[in-house]
Amino acid sequence: KAKNVSVTRVKGANFVFECRILSHVDIDPAHFLEPAIDRLYPEKDYHRVFFGQVLGAFRSEMSEG
Repeated sequence: KAKNVSVTRVKGANFVFECRILSHVDIDPAHFLEPAIDRLYPEKDYHRVFFGQVLGAFRSEMSEG
């Protein structure tokens, strides 16, 4: 379980960032500066960008080295 937010951590992750989401922006293909980028989204399933506040950052013991 996470320490600062109500989610579970991914087992085996080397690094974990716990964040509080502040806002999000949906990618608008009309703003692509390079038209070829649109070919990377054949299903038009454009990304969503999240902005947040980092509440905690943790490194697993296995990632030390």
